[in-house]
Amino acid sequence: MMIAVIARNVFRDVAISWIRLPRRALLCSALLAMTMPLHAAKTMFSSAHSVDEVQKRLAALPADGALRKKAILYSDLGTLLYRQGQMVQASEAFETALTYRTTQDLRRHISLFMGKAYESSGRRDKAISAYQEALRTDPGNWRRHRDLAGLYEEVRLYRKARDFYASARELAPREPSLHFVSGRILRKMGLYKEAEPYFSKADVLGHDDNAIHRELSFVKEGRGDAVNALVEWRKGAGTSEAPEDIARLIYLAVLIDDQGGAKADLKRLKGAGAAPETLQLYENLIELGPAAPEIQALVGQFLADRHIPVRTGKP
Repeated sequence: MMIAVIARNVFRDVAISWIRLPRRALLCSALLAMTMPLHAAKTMFSSAHSVDEVQKRLAALPADGALRKKAILYSDLGTLLYRQGQMVQASEAFETALTYRTTQDLRRHISLFMGKAYESSGRRDKAISAYQEALRTDPGNWRRHRDLAGLYEEVRLYRKARDFYASARELAPREPSLHFVSGRILRKMGLYKEAEPYFSKADVLGHDDNAIHRELSFVKEGRGDAVNALVEWRKGAGTSEAPEDIARLIYLAVLIDDQGGAKADLKRLKGAGAAPETLQLYENLIELGPAAPEIQALVGQFLADRHIPVRTGKP
């Protein structure tokens, strides 16, 4: 009992010490959002080339009137700020643009960029509203369905995510990433058997092999097949030296009572620069073995939550 309490406390500290992982993931997402081309009708609606130029043009407009010009310039201001990575300021500019007279093309552009700006700055509530509007302005674009589904997945509204991934898949049945995320959401819902065919389809269509093997590892584990869960994870992680990848290898090796494999991977985990608390957790796990369901559940859930693949495909 004492060991279980200690392990639970260590687990809490490990979760805190690994907060840097999602922050890096968020940074990567933000950089990706800044560099990826966004396929709206236009990205700029005026000839302005800088934030200063837009602000000067806005200052020259009358306090009343010129509502269309103000909408265009505030939209372009938001776009330029977005490209500079100033997501909060970009969101504010887009919100201001919507208070003026906009066209359908302009609203389509604003809602998409505003959604991505809010998402990158961590305002998922606002991002969901913006993506809902983006979908209303561009319902035939599968990427808008996927964007909204991805956000619902992030906030763990899995049923809504499943439905919007399905509608995206209907619009683009040959897009491999949509079959992958459809399988992933079913796996997160605990529907392991239903998830597997989607991963098979994603594989046939050419989705990333490593990502598929990683997801299949969680599926196999969920179905009680720890041996093949370990096989799939080794295929997916390959020679990765990421601490979270090695840690899952240890966890799965313990599940099948492979002490030798678990200890070998613990040495790799030490070499990967894992925090002392992390190493202590996995040393305890190896010592207690597969007969420690409480610790297995804690570590298993922790590792499952750590593995959140980035949405793939063009926006």
